Amino acid sequence: MLYRQVVDKLLAKIESGHLDVGDSLPPEPELAQQYLVSRHTVREALRILGEMGVVDRRPGAGTVIKARKPQPSYMQVIRSPQELLQYPASVLYVQGSRYVRSSRKLAALLQCRTGERWFQVQALRCLRSDKTPICWLDLYLAPEYSGVLPLIGKRDQPVYEIILEKYGEQTQSVSVDLGVSRISAAMAEPLRAKAGEPSLRVIRRYGGTDKRTFQISVSEHPADRYNYRLQLQYGLNTGAAWRLGT
Repeated sequence: MLYRQVVDKLLAKIESGHLDVGDSLPPEPELAQQYLVSRHTVREALRILGEMGVVDRRPGAGTVIKARKPQPSYMQVIRSPQELLQYPASVLYVQGSRYVRSSRKLAALLQCRTGERWFQVQALRCLRSDKTPICWLDLYLAPEYSGVLPLIGKRDQPVYEIILEKYGEQTQSVSVDLGVSRISAAMAEPLRAKAGEPSLRVIRRYGGTDKRTFQISVSEHPADRYNYRLQLQYGLNTGAAWRLGT
């Protein structure tokens, strides 16, 4: 991740004394030019440094260095939504799409209002190596973002990042619900599973800058193809993350 590289480079300058406590970091445009990255990448790097206790971002005063070293702690290191329940190298194959209005049952699942309009994309996630199906995905997007459909599965990036690039919608929050479900008859054959078998359902909800949920993904994983590990480690450069494997 580019923002990690920016974090590491800024930390090295601060810890070596090239930048002192109390100094202000250059503005975002200058840092972006210096490290050849986007302002979004710089902003994410500064956010992480703030969470580490190294800098303090003050309105009107810029970003001020307040500590030479990060505060050590036990932490779950998730530095982007992409790292949340991360998949191995895989590809999405779109199976269909349509506009829908949430029934009472769907509204309960998505935690939205009954009758709310969504653009639904049905897809199969498969391992890149041998195309083994990992999960069935029902993706619900705010209708105005339906234009990302031709890009799903064609780019090696998550849908929320495509939405950011195409529409400027910035993900501000992600929530994840885990639950037990069953493989439906419609998804059984594509998943190479049996209808009625247990599955683990993962629901991710992505909130934007106005706190509106603009993307919801409902993933159904056959029980024998899912595991995750939560690793907590003392210190800063832990690399700890939620991981999803087969």
